[in-house]
Amino acid sequence: GFWRNAWNVDMMIAENGMSPVSNIVIKSLKYYHEPNDETFELNRVDGVSMEQLTHSRYITDIYGYCGTTSLQEFAGGNLAKFL
Repeated sequence: GFWRNAWNVDMMIAENGMSPVSNIVIKSLKYYHEPNDETFELNRVDGVSMEQLTHSRYITDIYGYCGTTSLQEFAGGNLAKFL
């Protein structure tokens, strides 16, 4: 995307196989965007919205957010067959 980098973290390696999930995604603001009140507010709205929709099977789980970064469920796969 334009605003954020998305980093796939293999939790089986990070947690020595003890994690209840196999992968998470760390989404962080790209370095060339200025962290300011607007970017903090946009990330807060994303985090609160995802938390409120956590029971929907159409929304990935969010594990936490702070500042301009969030930890989210990995949603891998190929969407080409749905387009």
